[in-house]
Amino acid sequence: MHGITSFFLVLYKSEIIHRLSTIITKRYKIECAIGMEIEFYAIPKNTYKCNFIADLTKELKQYGISVISEEEENQYEIKIPHTTNLCFLCKKVEICNKILANFNNYTIITSPRPFPSKSSSSAQYNISLHTNSTNIFSESLITENKQLIDHIDSILEMLNDALYFLLAQNDEEYTRFGSSIHTPLTISWGINNRTTAIRIPSSHCENRRIEFRIPSPQSPPENVILFLLISILYKTVISPKKHYPPTYGNAHHLELYRNELLHPSLKDASENFSLLNYTTLISNSVKENDYEMKNILSEIRALLFQYRALSKL
Repeated sequence: MHGITSFFLVLYKSEIIHRLSTIITKRYKIECAIGMEIEFYAIPKNTYKCNFIADLTKELKQYGISVISEEEENQYEIKIPHTTNLCFLCKKVEICNKILANFNNYTIITSPRPFPSKSSSSAQYNISLHTNSTNIFSESLITENKQLIDHIDSILEMLNDALYFLLAQNDEEYTRFGSSIHTPLTISWGINNRTTAIRIPSSHCENRRIEFRIPSPQSPPENVILFLLISILYKTVISPKKHYPPTYGNAHHLELYRNELLHPSLKDASENFSLLNYTTLISNSVKENDYEMKNILSEIRALLFQYRALSKL
């Protein structure tokens, strides 16, 4: 999927995202808001010196986007605020990439693990769901909020079956998993736990969100957002079949927590790619005369068929 074909595919996926998010809001009175935190390296060429943060901040500020330095030398993080305009969120990622490409005195590295001895780079998606302008994740304690727990279960149940769709098509994507204490290795979630695939920060309840920590900077944002919208449908129409208790310690301790491992390679992810099955289950549970939902699910399934065909090559 390259060149002009890739361009039109992105437009097509954006159109599906717009229509599906509109249907979810109209049918279930749920608005999905997503923000992003994207890590990358910027290595100065030769002995070039300038204030990278100041220059990049100047370029991003007009779009409401900020950037900070990470602890690792020459590693940075772009922060894109929450929005319910999910297509515009994808557009902002594209804007960031174009701006970074113009920093000619730097080598911009967005691969997930370019330096084995240094911190890897991720693209974290922060999700909250709103009804009548109220964050439905804000009610009660984290472990007692059924809406929050069910949505976590839905994402985690689908995760390994969708990994091929979520990540770029290369093996380096998978070397990030478990490469440090702060990278996920398993299908897991925890409160303020950076070793898990999903982290729920112990922030003020009104700001409560799901931090989805699996994607990398090279993950197609349209794919990640479409996956998250499908997970909302799966939770709402079907309801998750599996329940995942929170992990309170290091999720990398497999003997202690016995969490399922994330697929370790592109080969494993492609061989087990079955996100299509979930859309089929959802479609079969929708009334036959519900043409609006049937049509959008049919288009999503056609898109996933393309990815399944690629996974078999």
